[in-house]
Amino acid sequence: MRHSYRMPIALTAAALVLSLCACSAEPRPDEVHKTTTVTTTTTTQPDGTTTRPVDDLTLENRVRASLSNTPGVDANMINVDADDGEVTLSGDVPTAAMASAALAATQSVVGVRTVKSDLTIKNPPER
Repeated sequence: MRHSYRMPIALTAAALVLSLCACSAEPRPDEVHKTTTVTTTTTTQPDGTTTRPVDDLTLENRVRASLSNTPGVDANMINVDADDGEVTLSGDVPTAAMASAALAATQSVVGVRTVKSDLTIKNPPER
C-alpha cells in the first residue's frame, strides 16, 4: 500500500514542473534583453584576395590595437567608430603629426574600407 501514494505524487510533481516550464516561455517585460546588430563587411586585399567578414566591434578593436602600437600616437585621445568597414576617428590631438600617424595606422588595418578623420588639432597647454 505504501507504493500506491508515491505514483500519484510523482505524476503530480512532474505535471507541475511541466506546466511551470510552459508558462515561463515568454519573458516578462523587465526580462527582455536588448539585441545588438552586427554588421559585417568583406575586404578585398591589393592582391585581389578576399578576407572573411569583419564585424564592426572587431574592426574597432583592431584599429584601437593598431593605434596603441603606433609610435607617436596616444590611442587614449582618439575615439574609434566603425560602420560596415567605414572607420571614423574623432577626438582632440596635440599635433598634426599624431593625426596623420593615426590616419595611416587605421588605413593599414585589415577590414578597413575607408577612414574619415574628425580629429581636431588642439595644442597642449603650455607649462
